[in-house]
Amino acid sequence: MAASPAASPPGPGLRRVRLHFRDFPDLREELRTWVEAAAVAAPTTPAALLAWWPAFKRSLSISACNLSRVARERHLDAKAAEVAASQEADAAFAEVEAGDLAALPRAIRARSAAASAALRAAVGPARRTRHAWLRTGERPSPIITQQVRPPAACRLIPALRRPDGTATANPDEMPGVMAAFWQRICTAAATDPEARERVLAALRGAPCRCPAECVEALGSPTVTTAEVLAALQAAPAGRAPGVDGIPGELYQECAPALAAVLAALFSAVMAVDRVPRGLLDGVLSCFHKPGDPTEPENYRPITLLDTDYRTLARVLARRLLPVLRGVIEPEQTAFLTGRRIADNILLLQLLPALARAEEQPGVVDAI
Repeated sequence: MAASPAASPPGPGLRRVRLHFRDFPDLREELRTWVEAAAVAAPTTPAALLAWWPAFKRSLSISACNLSRVARERHLDAKAAEVAASQEADAAFAEVEAGDLAALPRAIRARSAAASAALRAAVGPARRTRHAWLRTGERPSPIITQQVRPPAACRLIPALRRPDGTATANPDEMPGVMAAFWQRICTAAATDPEARERVLAALRGAPCRCPAECVEALGSPTVTTAEVLAALQAAPAGRAPGVDGIPGELYQECAPALAAVLAALFSAVMAVDRVPRGLLDGVLSCFHKPGDPTEPENYRPITLLDTDYRTLARVLARRLLPVLRGVIEPEQTAFLTGRRIADNILLLQLLPALARAEEQPGVVDAI
């Protein structure tokens, strides 16, 4: 798949808040102090808190970017100091090799200074390398990645077909074509009240019911600081951010101060049944599947949501975890703690052998 000649070149993509400041303890402490002060000054009423939150996120992004800019300048200064110290050491040892033994003490001091400068310059890369190792277990080879990664032109959508059958390569129109297609697919159909009541009646008569005390806990409109902290700690690293560009690692960096604010924010959402501006916004990223690349149906959409939305979703999901095992039948073996999706696969593989051993006929019916 190649880009259409009429298509405009791709833009810079989504912005992402950089976290270079984490290489320096004083910059990390400066951001945490700022967040703590902002958290203390946060409104206490639900409506005011919902209105305050988008502006706070913008200020948080700006503060992190400014500190990361300072960190970047420090890295450049450290690299320049490393180069200068190395050159000075090389010059001093060149004098020693030329026969000037009086320059030996200065050469030793210069070599020591060069080693210290190299250590300071490696602080950031060493931390990032260690974090990558702890998160993934190993780092992919940049050379292999470069060889197997398809060209940038192959990752572009060349054109999209409109509902009337005509195609467009206009980059300003193509997002609307894709969004309209998936809106038609995802719009909920009208429900039959009688059919809905039959389903609800069957659920009410199910043998596995959620205990009353669990129902109250699941539906509690109050989100606690402990719930938010647990959700932030469980968030995986390295995930793409949403529209606001704030990665989960930034929330984790300021978790002690942010957890209380997020808990109050989520509780306010439950109390007034309204979300802050932009919380539900997402970026639709489309991945091509086999088929005509101009057909919207041949793309798999993934919505990139903001980290605050994901945190709320993770809080609610963690509330469900202790309850699901008691209300979902054991035949459901996937996506539950303590159960393995491979159990049903192994069962299907072993059933024929069991039937032969017991000399029993049988049929496997997959629905």
